[in-house]
Amino acid sequence: MKRVRVLVVEDSTYMQEIVTKTLQSDAEIQVVGMAKTGKEAIALAASLHPDVVTLDVILPDMDGLEVLWHLVHEHSRRVIILSSVAQPESAVAMRALDSGAIDCIVKPTQSEGSAAQFREALVARVREVGSIDESKLKPFFSKTPSRPAKLALAKTMVVIGSSAGGPVHLREIVPKLPKNLAASILIVQHLPIAFTRQMTSHLASISEISVKVANPGDVFVEGTVYVAPGDDILKVEWVRGGWGAVGQSTTNASPINIKPWIDASMATAALLYGRRCIGVVLSGMGSDGVEGMRKIKEGGGITIAQDEKTSFVYGMPKAVSDANLVDHILPIDKIAGAIVASVKRVEELAPR
Repeated sequence: MKRVRVLVVEDSTYMQEIVTKTLQSDAEIQVVGMAKTGKEAIALAASLHPDVVTLDVILPDMDGLEVLWHLVHEHSRRVIILSSVAQPESAVAMRALDSGAIDCIVKPTQSEGSAAQFREALVARVREVGSIDESKLKPFFSKTPSRPAKLALAKTMVVIGSSAGGPVHLREIVPKLPKNLAASILIVQHLPIAFTRQMTSHLASISEISVKVANPGDVFVEGTVYVAPGDDILKVEWVRGGWGAVGQSTTNASPINIKPWIDASMATAALLYGRRCIGVVLSGMGSDGVEGMRKIKEGGGITIAQDEKTSFVYGMPKAVSDANLVDHILPIDKIAGAIVASVKRVEELAPR
């Protein structure tokens, strides 16, 4: 019986042991090597000729997508991305698949059910990918696309909160943002989920910057706008090394039953990103955003609010202004430029 020969690329000793033990438990799989760095992975792929490589995206010495490119297009290896930041439909997963990965598997959470599902999925997919006929892969491996852009996980976060009038104002802001903005943007707009998805699709169609619905587990990537789905409360969670990801709050509603909840997203973003967090409050009724902007100010971040003249409803911007939490009060046509300038300013004040 010919076994599937696997190279495991994982810098965490703990996770490397879990993956190896899981794969070795199946009689049809053989782990032939383990690597903790990108350079080591490329060298071992060339010398060991594994049938399948499991590859973490976050490695200590190289960008994961760069390693993927070498494995697929220089060494004709079949690669399964195995990472906590490669959730289905996430920006990372999409870019990995575009760059030549055959599949993506998300690392397990702490729950036993999740761990069991992970082990079952890992074995099944490694066997499946390892059994693909070589002749079918030759045309795929022979393609030599340009190297992928660096996977720039965001070190700067912009959170935009908006309510009544927000969808119109967001169409004034998002299309003006450059696609290479050195930050992620999380939009928290008070709308039911059906309408936020429509709004997201429309913004994506008229913008150069990437725009998508924020899904739990999505890692924040530079040059990407994430829109909080209606009827959910999103928080920003720590992934690793200061990188953030979308989390789903266990809170069912804000104190005044608002979903999504601007304060929750801003406060958790401020906790993780500190001086590299930028808060923006647009038109809307009420005071959602005040406590979030307060946390951003306390963390040394930058705060921006829409002015009264251009706001459809001057409730939320007024509330944050009255609380003395705003660095810049601007008309809607100046806010996109202020976001870009603030991202550059953050880089100067808090270099990476």
